Amino acid sequence: MTSLDKSWYNRFLNAISVKYSDKAQLVEKLINLLGIEREAACRRLRGDVSFSIHEIATISSEWDISLDSIINTNSKKIPFLLYPINYIDPSDEELKFLQSVVQSIEKLPNGEFLDICNKLPRQLVAGYGYGNPFKYRELIKKIDLIICHHPFIYEPLEAVLKGSVPYELAAAGIGAIVAHTNLDACDGGVNDCLCEKLGLKNIQKFADSDYPDYPQMGRFGKLPRKMSVSEFAAYSKEKLGSKFVRFNDTGLPIKQIGVCCGGGTMMLKDAINLRFDVFLTGDARHHEWISLNGGSIAMIECGHHITEVVIVEPLVKKLSEKFKNIDFIKLEQTTPYFVI
Repeated sequence: MTSLDKSWYNRFLNAISVKYSDKAQLVEKLINLLGIEREAACRRLRGDVSFSIHEIATISSEWDISLDSIINTNSKKIPFLLYPINYIDPSDEELKFLQSVVQSIEKLPNGEFLDICNKLPRQLVAGYGYGNPFKYRELIKKIDLIICHHPFIYEPLEAVLKGSVPYELAAAGIGAIVAHTNLDACDGGVNDCLCEKLGLKNIQKFADSDYPDYPQMGRFGKLPRKMSVSEFAAYSKEKLGSKFVRFNDTGLPIKQIGVCCGGGTMMLKDAINLRFDVFLTGDARHHEWISLNGGSIAMIECGHHITEVVIVEPLVKKLSEKFKNIDFIKLEQTTPYFVI
């Protein structure tokens, strides 16, 4: 804060102390009004952390405290303005402001980013970096078709609500093609791209033994050199750009690697039967990790999204070469959740 900021902020603290001179009562009032814990209220009153603008506005409104008199500036300009914004169908001015918010929060550390997200409308931060409507608003105006891997309609819809992906696509006149499991299994698909990203050699296919008539989803190949499990885990993290990986260590040298992108553990039993040294996938359940205790196969979990996004650049390149009169644009994506 600047000295001016500190000055009016201290006057604000004094004003709420005057409103409720009994400190215990003031703490209780803040807990009930702001929905915060007792320690959080005390930390704000001690000055360890500051009240947010939203909290200041709420307190001032509910407790009839004049911010004009607290700020006490000689300027005729309004120091700040709080007003509701239509974030579903914003005006040009509102859209400019919302876009500036989205652009500013991407620079914040994860912890602060999550704190901000808890205070902003869900539609503003939902899917941030994963198709956020404000981040891509101008670009969407130029798009005729979206090709994606994960279905945005996963269960039958009972209604198409304004603000939802199906509604916004239809409203904008944008078509959509979704290729999920078929893109995982096909030649040159997700699992082939995953093997290529990992630098595996002599790539071959293997099937889910429960569905022998289905296309062969899994892939396996050899590492350029023998590694320990922990070395390969670090190698996979670097090659794929994972924020973290999970693995169990058999303590054995490894060379033969089986892979299945995304939630690919339905192929784990087949990887065990084929005696792979390692099975790499996107995510696994707790009991699947337990089942590997004492076994001779290691499993490495690199993240659902990170094992599938490997298809995007090769797909853009392939489509651009096939359809030279069409512009294909790669939309930057992250996971639809946060990691701290």
